[in-house]
Amino acid sequence: MKLPFKFYVLRCIAEQTAPCSYEDLLPLAQKAYPGERQVSGKTLLTHMEAFCAVGATEVADAFEENGDIVMKYRITDYGKSLLKYIKNKGEETT
Repeated sequence: MKLPFKFYVLRCIAEQTAPCSYEDLLPLAQKAYPGERQVSGKTLLTHMEAFCAVGATEVADAFEENGDIVMKYRITDYGKSLLKYIKNKGEETT
């Protein structure tokens, strides 16, 4: 059974060694959820922003690239505490 996509995103952010943007996670999500319509850059960004809004992640870096603002997120201690609810559920993210 696959982990719900939103929680996959949180776990994926937690497993990254450096702050990441939705563009960094999109290939991982597409590999883990092949053919799923919910796996898109827009949905991924929405989930990452929602986790930031509730304090599970934070913006680690923001910069302009090719006229767009790129936000890089990292997990917070609160976000790490949420991982206990999904530990060992679903497949590995990488």
